[in-house]
Amino acid sequence: MSTEELQKLLKDKEFTIEDVIQAIIQLNGIVGVGKISLGDTLRDFCYHRAEDYRSKPDNAGGIRWEDGSPAKEGGQVWPSNHRNGTT
Repeated sequence: MSTEELQKLLKDKEFTIEDVIQAIIQLNGIVGVGKISLGDTLRDFCYHRAEDYRSKPDNAGGIRWEDGSPAKEGGQVWPSNHRNGTT
């Protein structure tokens, strides 16, 4: 499956990122410290991606919020993809 196909499934709300992570945990039999390491890796990945976006002036990445407005640096919360909308 291509990245574009995965993105379409996520966009169409066929599943959430949490579903993907849970499937990876189950398929790979990750338990205990492995889950903590996975969480650390995901946190670091997200942090470094956020740094990439901060270094781009004027929303060069074309990121938009759920209401269609362009995302600006600082002070905003990334829109949730979680089913209950709390994360």
